[in-house]
Formats: sequence, structure tokens, C-alpha cells
Amino acid sequence: MFKSVIINSDTVYWIGKISIMNLEQIIRYNLLWTADWLRGSPFRKHLRDIEYAFNHPEKYEAVRQQRLAELLKHACSTTKYYSRFSDHKSLSDFPVLNKTTLKQYYDDFISNKYDQTSLPTTRTSGSYGLPFTYYMNKEKYHRRFAEILYFNGWAGYSPGMRFAQVRPKRFNRLYKLLNNSITINPYVINEEWLYRQRNILLTQKVEFLIAYPGALLQIAAYCESKGDTPEDFRLKGIVCSAEGLTPGARDKFNSVFGCPVFDRYAAQELGVIAHESVTHDNYYVNFASHYFELLAFDKDEPVKPGEPGRVVVTDLFSHAMPLIRYETGDSAELDTDTNGDPYIPKIKSIHGRILELIYKTNGDYVNWAALFDVIDLDPELTGSIFQYQFIQNSRNTYTIKLCVKPSFVQEEHLLNKYQELLGDTAKITVEYVDSIPPLASGKRPIIINNMHNTKIFTKALNANE
Repeated sequence: MFKSVIINSDTVYWIGKISIMNLEQIIRYNLLWTADWLRGSPFRKHLRDIEYAFNHPEKYEAVRQQRLAELLKHACSTTKYYSRFSDHKSLSDFPVLNKTTLKQYYDDFISNKYDQTSLPTTRTSGSYGLPFTYYMNKEKYHRRFAEILYFNGWAGYSPGMRFAQVRPKRFNRLYKLLNNSITINPYVINEEWLYRQRNILLTQKVEFLIAYPGALLQIAAYCESKGDTPEDFRLKGIVCSAEGLTPGARDKFNSVFGCPVFDRYAAQELGVIAHESVTHDNYYVNFASHYFELLAFDKDEPVKPGEPGRVVVTDLFSHAMPLIRYETGDSAELDTDTNGDPYIPKIKSIHGRILELIYKTNGDYVNWAALFDVIDLDPELTGSIFQYQFIQNSRNTYTIKLCVKPSFVQEEHLLNKYQELLGDTAKITVEYVDSIPPLASGKRPIIINNMHNTKIFTKALNANE
């Protein structure tokens, strides 16, 4: 099933033959794997493991079971939170973990086996709750990188290839130099920003894109308005993540950029959860790294294929901060098609990942990540706020719902930061609540736009509907 996509990592990655790489890519390709070799080849070892899993899923099941047993034992013996469940024998005996519980007992989830100050960290996006810092052991850190390399290969990427990330994640100059990458920050999208990004794609030999669909849609529509065609670009593949990829957006990317487009379901704290198949009719769960469950909305029991359910993931490599039966806040449906390999779960559709568009008072589009970072990057605020929800009511009126600690005194500071982001004429009110009520699906959207008539960048937005 996967043989046509996956090539043994001992030869030359998915791209096929090194002879088709340009000199710069060959140099970067060799630098990556030489540096990995000098460190004991952690990336290559994980990459081989993932390749083996997808090429031999029936044989890999025993490996998964062993890793699961080791994770459960480790969590119960080294964390305060899971120590109370040491008598539990199977995964289903453990409770489902939601983000509110994780936030409430945060320190109790960190394993005492590790020196917390030396652990790599990542920040969750907080799209359905307050962002938090997630601690990774080195094996988890290496696994995440190997997953990205592996699944990017499904979309035509190989190490050393020039690529751009249309997302506000911050990378230092050394990372961008070694990985041959460009960061296109979509915090605020306006005519000047679109002009610059189009110029980057046309002149800087970008061959691969990793992007938020909403931001990339604005770029695609702008390029189309300028008469650009696929022949004007060098793109070989696009991977979309964080937001749902709509059929309209996919069609727009195909027509403007003329390359394969893949959707990825991932989370900062988990890594790649599932990836769209090469046939684009379902998603393959990353079963090599996770145990995946779909549970009913009203009880912690599995749903049948074709029925929507809550996404619950157990990360087999999360030893520094174990995530066992962790509810992501998303919902999905399993594929009812029983053809193919029974050991690899397949998802038919993923729900709840399309985030609302928010606009500044001057009409510029504000990326959802910019709204998160107002709180996410401020330690005073993250330490005092349990949950929040940002609502746009009209062109210049906004409401922020906050669930906070009794000691919260930073309202003026918070309002000033949002005022700076949204515009001087923005009228922002704060509403304090005991909790953010969930929707019928159980999700708590962090961004809501109650405007129905305002259309900015009309052509692009219509393609996303």
C-alpha cells in the first residue's frame, strides 16, 4: 500500500534519486544526516521505526503493545497524578484526560525521572483552551522530528529542499539556515503583506509549503488576481495543518500552485496524529507513535465506524509528561471502508478545526495565532487565566470571556495588548465567567466571530465557504 511512497531511509529519501537534487540540497541533505550520525542517529532510528510500522503493520503491533505497557508502568511509578492508578491493568481502565484537568494538576503530570530544567518544551496552540507548556523527553523530541520528515515525504518533500512555513511559529536564524526554510508570519494580512509573500514564492525558489490554510488562501487568491499560474512557481507539494482544509481551499491551491495538497492533523504536544493518504480520501492514523480512540460525546465508550466521536490519544513516547487517553478537543469519524490494512486506523473526516476569522478595526485580517500569543507569550497572564474566549461582535467591538484565578489583576494590561493589536478604535469588554460552556460536540471554541455581513478579501473567503 505504501511502497510507492516510502523508500528505505538507508538509500535516498522519498524523492527517489539524489541526482535530481541541486548542489545546495545535496549539501544540506548530507549535513543533516551527518549531524544526526554524530549524535548517535536518533532521527534516523525513529524514521526507520516509523517506516517499518507502515510497511509491516501486522508485525509492528507487538512493538506497540510493549511500548504501551511500558508507558503505563512508567507513568504510574514516576508521576503523582497517575500513581493513584497503579492497580489499573489495561488502557481502558485509565480515565480520559481533558485539558482542564491537565491545567489544574499540571505539576503532577511531570515525571520525577527527568530534570525538568533540561527538558525540551513546546507550547500548545490553545485553540480550544488556554495554551500550556508541554515538556518532552529527548526521545519524544526526536520522534516528532522524524514524524515530520516521514509524512512530509508523502507530499514530495526531501531534506535540504527549500521550503516556507506560512505560520507564526518562531524559528531562530540557525534553524532556518540549516533547514533551508523561510518563515512567512501571517499575524496580520493586508495588501502590503500579500505583495511581499507573493514575491517570496516567485523569487526565492520555494519548493515546499507548510501552511495554515486560511492564511495561504489569502496568498493564493492574491496571486491569482495578479495572473499567476502554476508555471510561475516551483512548488512540489503543500501540507496544511492547524485549521481544517476545505474543498474550496484545496481547489484554489491546486489551480494557482499546481502541486499536490495534503492535510495533516497534528498537535504541538502530540506531534502528527494523522495524515491524509496519497489518494486523498481518508487519513491514516500515526499508529506508530500513538494509540488512537474515538469515544462517544456522552460517555467514555468507543463509537462505531461512521459515527462521530471525541478524539482521544495516548502518546507512546510521552515519558517526561505522560499523556494517557488525552482528549484533544477535536471530533472525527472513522472510515467505514474495511479494505486495506486492519492494523492502521483510518479517519474519514476530522471536525472542529476551522477557526473563525477575526478582523482589526481597519479591516485587516488577524491570524488566530496572534490572538493566542497576546496571552500565550505573557507569563503573568498564562499563570492567572484558566480559560478564555475571544468574540468579535461588530467591526470594532469585541468581548473577551475570562475564567481566572481570584488573584487576577491584569485586566488593564490585557486590554492594552489587544488594543494595540486590533486598533485604537477597538472597543473591548471583559466578561468574567466560571467556565467557558462547551458546544454540543463538547468543544470550547476559543474564537467566535458574530459578524455575518463583513467580507474582507471577498474572493478568497468565498473560496473557503
